[in-house]
Amino acid sequence: MNAPGHFDWVDPRTWPWFFYVWLGLTALGFLKKPWDKLQRRRKESWPITTGQIDSATISSVTRRNSESFEVKLEYSYQPAGDIERGVYKRKFHSVEEAAGFGRELDRKPVVVHYNPNKPSSSMLSESSVESLLHV
Repeated sequence: MNAPGHFDWVDPRTWPWFFYVWLGLTALGFLKKPWDKLQRRRKESWPITTGQIDSATISSVTRRNSESFEVKLEYSYQPAGDIERGVYKRKFHSVEEAAGFGRELDRKPVVVHYNPNKPSSSMLSESSVESLLHV
């Protein structure tokens, strides 16, 4: 038998409560990528409309002593007469790659997937962005 305040790693009943919290948060971290992928697939089944890339901005992102560059594409579309707006982001390893990507897409028309129940909710699919790069 353990003294009060001590725990035995072999017996989960003696583990401290914060260990269960840590375990739960770790499990959620592992589930994030599959969840995001599932959500993206669901959104790709939404109806489409034509929109336009309104602006492309580059920002620097530093994480764990590593710098990357994020391009934020702001786009607009008109699913039901009202102008709606959305944002698409992509990361790059160099500022040159990011600048080239943004320069290629600025002011181009783009295919936008939007939620028919909430037209202000939208996304750009990877395939629609890639098709713009090869036009």
